[in-house]
Amino acid sequence: MHEGWDMHLLALELENFKSFKGEVTIPLEEGFTAVTGPNGSGKSNIGDAIQFVLGPKSSKSLRAQNLKQLIYNGGEKGRAAKFCKATLVFSNSSRNGGRRRLKLDADEVRLTRTIKLGRKDNINSAYHLNDRPSSATEFRRLLTEAGARGDGYNIVLQGDVTLLATMTGRERRRVLEDVAGVTAYDDELRKAGKQQAKVEDYLERIGVLEEELSARIKTLSKERKQALKHRELQESLENARRVLLHSQHRSRFEEIELVSDERTNYIERLEVLGDELEAGEKESHELDKAIVEVQRQLDEVVGDDDRKLLEELRRLEVLVGTLKDRVTDHERDIEDCVREAGVLETELQDARGAQEDHETALAEARDTLVQVQKDNEESALQEEEARDALDSGDKET
Repeated sequence: MHEGWDMHLLALELENFKSFKGEVTIPLEEGFTAVTGPNGSGKSNIGDAIQFVLGPKSSKSLRAQNLKQLIYNGGEKGRAAKFCKATLVFSNSSRNGGRRRLKLDADEVRLTRTIKLGRKDNINSAYHLNDRPSSATEFRRLLTEAGARGDGYNIVLQGDVTLLATMTGRERRRVLEDVAGVTAYDDELRKAGKQQAKVEDYLERIGVLEEELSARIKTLSKERKQALKHRELQESLENARRVLLHSQHRSRFEEIELVSDERTNYIERLEVLGDELEAGEKESHELDKAIVEVQRQLDEVVGDDDRKLLEELRRLEVLVGTLKDRVTDHERDIEDCVREAGVLETELQDARGAQEDHETALAEARDTLVQVQKDNEESALQEEEARDALDSGDKET
């Protein structure tokens, strides 16, 4: 025993284990303890209970075909139990401030293993360490570190002495190494070697994955720059198109307003010319009446007044000719106004058609803008998925 270690088995607590019905506590004093009794009284079952908690390789070493046979079967007239439990109570004190054999900060350690029958007679096994839930792995680690493994030579069964005596030197050395715990370290070294090989394989795979991801990152970076440049150019193009369409629309609108104003002016001028024409025709009619009246008076008048009447007649004829010329000019102006009004009406229709075309082009430009925004969103989503792929690759690494 190492200096400073003080560990021994204080008691064995059983409940419905093999031939032991109910709860049974078997105290084990420090030193040498002998268990005596007739055949079939359960002496060997005490050793089986100790092995059961320590963790044997199989239930056959406990003299049972399966774990179910470890549960009290009721005997000839009793009722079979539904579970069994075995507890090893170890002293784990340290002397002179030394280490504890079991690496737990407790002077007393209780290792409990329980098996229960389920509804379909399936076996449920549970482990408790100092009344807290534990596992077989923790039991095995704790006992191996203390040199008390269930498959070691802490318990010497019938035939083990003879077997040791008949072993070869190599086999006996293997047993001694197993008792000393060297085998456990060899097993740990083999496990560590396997883990090292796995880690090296993982590192190699991680290196290959890192190279692939690095190349992928470079490609995605270039694609991202290209996508951003394309988006900037696309936005600039769309802005230029919008400005152009807006200016064209504004220009057409102003042109339509100008043509409308000119058309209104021509209509007003046409109305004025119509009024002037109507006044000239009325004046010409009045002059015709005056000529008729003068002619009548000329016929009636005789004498010195003939010359004056003829002069007045010539003046009136000149005036009539002048008025007729004015009427002709007004009629020509009216025709010009009507012709110009038709041209303006045609230009107005063309301007309205051009406005409708520009409005259609503006709607198409807006649809194109929406499509570009969708494409940008898809590019952003692809970039996010690529980043997620890289992140997931890092997490796997």
